[in-house]
Amino acid sequence: IYTSLDLRVQQPAIDAVRAQVPQAMPGILVGGTGVSIEASTGRVLAMAQNTVFNETTEANLAAGETSQVFAADKAHGGSTYGFETGSTYKLFTLLSWLESGHSVNQVLDGRLKTFSPFTRCGDKVTNSSKINNFGNSGGSVGSVRQFTAQSLNTGFLAMAQQLDLCDINEVAKRLGVHYGNGDDITVGGTNANTAPNDPFPTVLGSKSVAPLQMAGAYATVANNGVYCEPRVIDRVVGEDGAEITPPAQKCSQQLTPEVAATAAYALRGVMEGNGTGTRANPYDGTQLIGKTGTAEKEHTMLVESSTKVTTAVWVGNVDGRVPLNDFRNGNGTRLGDIRYGLAKAIQGAADAVYPAEDFPRPDDKLVRQVLTNVPDVVGKSVGEATSLIEAAGFTAAVGPAVDGPAGDVVMAQDPSGQAPSGATITISPSNGQGATVPDITGQSKAEAQSALFGAGFSSIDFDGSCNGQNAAVTSTDPAANTPTTKSTSIKVRCK
Repeated sequence: IYTSLDLRVQQPAIDAVRAQVPQAMPGILVGGTGVSIEASTGRVLAMAQNTVFNETTEANLAAGETSQVFAADKAHGGSTYGFETGSTYKLFTLLSWLESGHSVNQVLDGRLKTFSPFTRCGDKVTNSSKINNFGNSGGSVGSVRQFTAQSLNTGFLAMAQQLDLCDINEVAKRLGVHYGNGDDITVGGTNANTAPNDPFPTVLGSKSVAPLQMAGAYATVANNGVYCEPRVIDRVVGEDGAEITPPAQKCSQQLTPEVAATAAYALRGVMEGNGTGTRANPYDGTQLIGKTGTAEKEHTMLVESSTKVTTAVWVGNVDGRVPLNDFRNGNGTRLGDIRYGLAKAIQGAADAVYPAEDFPRPDDKLVRQVLTNVPDVVGKSVGEATSLIEAAGFTAAVGPAVDGPAGDVVMAQDPSGQAPSGATITISPSNGQGATVPDITGQSKAEAQSALFGAGFSSIDFDGSCNGQNAAVTSTDPAANTPTTKSTSIKVRCK
């Protein structure tokens, strides 16, 4: 049997896991694994983990020994349940967002709050829980691409409110993802996470999946939307020297090239600039996409990919729920941070052997600027204006006061008409120095002058028609009841 393992990637993977993940340590049953696959074929190029293989019964195993394959599902010797993916599962919300025609440059309100309701398989469901962001960040108003680079929980919940939770899981299923025990990711089962189509498992990644399946999903994005089922056998030769047909390669188009290219554009932000995955970037000239994932404090994942090779790593509790960052490896690195160096070493080795091209340009329609109608709040109170603006998905900011009548009233807003969803709308309240033109229709010149002076206007321009003995006011400019400033010149006409 000739396997697909490439020792030019496999040996660096073994070396990296052994150097960075303790084989055993007191107080925690720690596990770590890295797996790399060829994106265009699904061939597994490397698979390594921190333990020593031993098929002895559980009672006779020494510390750091196991027959469990951490990277694989139960059917292939892996965990009974798989391991929690954390925010790497956000990939499927991003893909569902794009398949629905939304843009990665659409701006949403991703500030910390209780998000409700959601749509689940066509039905509305309420939610009363508030989920924090990593580091207790308050969130922000931003674009989907920014949410992806920052892995902002609240941003992805805002996205999911415009989608159907069941559609998100259907995308994962199409890309080969199932629970570690083999259960359907869209349904769940006895030994899988409960409520698979509820908001937080669906959007934020508390589902338990094998790293190999997550690698296959990200490889689909890297492979222009073509999913190739991961495989490890290249060739089989019988005892007589005759070739035996190996399992067939199974590849199928599951995403449009446009969606795949635009998802890659967003996922590049994770591995560049201030993205959450930059510590795992080898910076060897290869353009990479990726996503980090932390499940509570007990599991960490990281998936990164070039256009040629996808690497997924996991470091976490093989059993139990001990916080990873309570422990450090022999190099002084917190267990929760090992994933970065591990993925960096393995992907770097793969990049050297499998040179990659840059990712294709994103689709113009899926990166378009999205404009929405801004409510007209001029004349409203500041409180009412703020509520209307925020209810429409914008951020309200109170600017400097401008001339206007006494009282709590908005005199101007910027912008008006249309603006990018989530944009900041600046409202300008009255400073009380304005005035309203009184209705002086029918009054004599003397009466009109007295009324205008009394309202605070000092610049009055009477038309010649007002000089007659019986002249009466017919109109003013600005018109009666118009809010304006006291310095405005009032033109008066008579008959």
